[in-house]
Amino acid sequence: MNNKCPFCDKAYFEEHFLWRCLWENDDFFLIATLGQITDGGYLLLIPKQHIACVGAANKEDLEKIDSIHEKIIEALISEYHVSSVSVFEHGIVGQTVEHAHIHFIPAVCEVSMKIRKDFAQSMLDETYSWNRLGSMYKAKNRPYLIWHDRHQIGLEKMVLWNPHPVPAQYLRIVYAEALGRPERANWKNVNPVSDRKLILETVAR
Repeated sequence: MNNKCPFCDKAYFEEHFLWRCLWENDDFFLIATLGQITDGGYLLLIPKQHIACVGAANKEDLEKIDSIHEKIIEALISEYHVSSVSVFEHGIVGQTVEHAHIHFIPAVCEVSMKIRKDFAQSMLDETYSWNRLGSMYKAKNRPYLIWHDRHQIGLEKMVLWNPHPVPAQYLRIVYAEALGRPERANWKNVNPVSDRKLILETVAR
């Protein structure tokens, strides 16, 4: 636990009577994020252990993340009637909060071409699980971006190693632009009234 990290303190998810925590257990929080890009349903899965990125988690937690990941996907597809859920993580680069967190957006996005063009010199890998990402991260010990365009059984996630320079909130920006909502890219600048409404609807649903 880091006393200066907002993601280490559950009170951060309950500020100003805005209760954003949907679920938790001994190891993780699942929250509705500030700065909803879609019309609700944008979630973050956050390990309670203070680690810089998901790749740094231990094997046991990575296996739990794989299981929870699938349940979140199923719930979002069912509740928001989408064919796909976009998932991504800034592995140490582009973070505005330096604590591991995985983004889940109930929308179909095709972003690989854009990301690969932006970082043409970076090495690209694929992985089928967060557990496998952990093994790769421990071997390479490099920052990364991880994402996938569509969710289906067996779909591999794309991992881009050591990209630089990475703007803050880079993947949020890419997904917001892909969805035609660039004005929602920066969570700090979204309309607080409409965002609060979307967050409350997300928690209720």
